[in-house]
Amino acid sequence: MEEIPLPQPSVARTPTHPPVSSAATESSDSEPSANTMDDATTDATRAEVSKRKIETSPPQGTNDAPSVGTLVIDSDPIAEVYWQGGKVAITPQSIDLPPGRHELALASHDGTLGAMLSVDVVKGQTTTHQVKLRKATLAISSKETVEVFVDGISRGKTPLPPIPLTPGKHTVDVMHTESGRHKRTQIRIKPGWAHKMKLNP
Repeated sequence: MEEIPLPQPSVARTPTHPPVSSAATESSDSEPSANTMDDATTDATRAEVSKRKIETSPPQGTNDAPSVGTLVIDSDPIAEVYWQGGKVAITPQSIDLPPGRHELALASHDGTLGAMLSVDVVKGQTTTHQVKLRKATLAISSKETVEVFVDGISRGKTPLPPIPLTPGKHTVDVMHTESGRHKRTQIRIKPGWAHKMKLNP
């Protein structure tokens, strides 16, 4: 009699998974979440912005007070203004100068009139001056009576009022009336200057 094999009962196989290593588990636990990374980025951005604000902000306690004073100057007629040997303005004008005393020279455009101005400048304050230009003059004083010649032209005998002169070089000749002594002097007149000449006996 032939034996017929009986069918074996089917057994459901449980799928096998590769074992999870402890190293993989630890690596997964140490990685930050997406939310954590976003928070860190936001904090870093805020810190950078705050740093830029601090760097661009003016330092506390900075003294913004001006370190100069202002001179407002006008003249009659209009004049060029010279300070420390250089032309700095034409009147009317406001000029910023360091604190202290300053000597300024004013001269008309044609150079025939002028004036000298001594002014005290105060830090942070404004000083105003109105200047009247005048002709340059030569005043001669002598204990003896002398006759005065300017550029070869007699201007009279002393005592004399101030002699108006144009700016520039001039030749002054003095003739002593009693002794007949003669003296010649070269002078340079600046616009508006009152030049004084004192003669020794």
